[in-house]
Amino acid sequence: MQKKAIIYGLGKRFDENKKLLNHKFSITGYSDQDSKKSEKLEKEEVFIPVENFLAYDFHKIIICGGGMEAKRKIFYKYMDDINWEDIIFLEDIERRHITGEEFKRDLSVYQISNKHTDFAIEENSIYPIVNDIGENADVLDEHYFMQDICVARKILMDNPGRHYDIGSRIDGFISHLLVFRKDITLIDVRPFPLVIDGLDFIQSDAVNLSEIEDETVESLSSLHAAEHFGLGRYGDPVDAEAFFIAMKNFERVLKRGGKLYLSVPCGEKDAVFFNAHRMFSPYTVAGVFSDMKLLKFEAVKDFHVKEVDINDEDALKKLGNYYCGIFTLQKL
Repeated sequence: MQKKAIIYGLGKRFDENKKLLNHKFSITGYSDQDSKKSEKLEKEEVFIPVENFLAYDFHKIIICGGGMEAKRKIFYKYMDDINWEDIIFLEDIERRHITGEEFKRDLSVYQISNKHTDFAIEENSIYPIVNDIGENADVLDEHYFMQDICVARKILMDNPGRHYDIGSRIDGFISHLLVFRKDITLIDVRPFPLVIDGLDFIQSDAVNLSEIEDETVESLSSLHAAEHFGLGRYGDPVDAEAFFIAMKNFERVLKRGGKLYLSVPCGEKDAVFFNAHRMFSPYTVAGVFSDMKLLKFEAVKDFHVKEVDINDEDALKKLGNYYCGIFTLQKL
């Protein structure tokens, strides 16, 4: 039975994919922020203003235009009634996947060609993965991939006595560091039950760092983590000031001459996208610290890491409204 859907966004992409949408869903109605676009609908097709969604029966809202901004606006309006995961993008539908018929065909070919009894398919051998066929080999998160390499190289060059990290990606940045050093302390509000050679763990509220004494840390990193502090996403207490409190405590625990490697999402102005993350103007981050010197500011953009003069407004504007900013700072 087809799921019922409201289609939001009646632009070019909708025009190109209308047949696909009607094939996959029972369309309850169509919507757009521009009501004039209702003129392109057939007589039997219903135009539904956003404010009237709940008057209709549907399972999904499919975003064909407006991107994440449209999804956020709809969810914010209806968060008490509509689940975030029930608002989906057109590209999620378009993505190639293995159909049931294709899976049965592949299964038959495998069974005919298999000559090893240990690899014979039985009932408990069936484990369909149908979406990977539509992915590219370069499925990478640009920010994490590039920042992890960049900052790991910095620590390799600096070679501190012990390195502390707060909340960075373990299967990226931390694994890079473990290749060339065995004296890393990881701090995270979430539990980490594994025992890994060279990695010590402290489960702690990274905002206050109450377990760390003043001026005891030579080298500290926090990559794409601090923007989440105080938003409750990872079970931490909700506190709108958490990021700013954390930065003061990062500064507090660093030794004189110690270095902080910090990355957060950056853009033209400060913003919060609750409960996912914050975005910062580079000036906001650099201005938080009272006893730190900014040694270098770099931006991850288009799978490149580029040094940028934080005082060059034109250069910052060229980076656009969402990129990863990497701050290398030293305590005076």
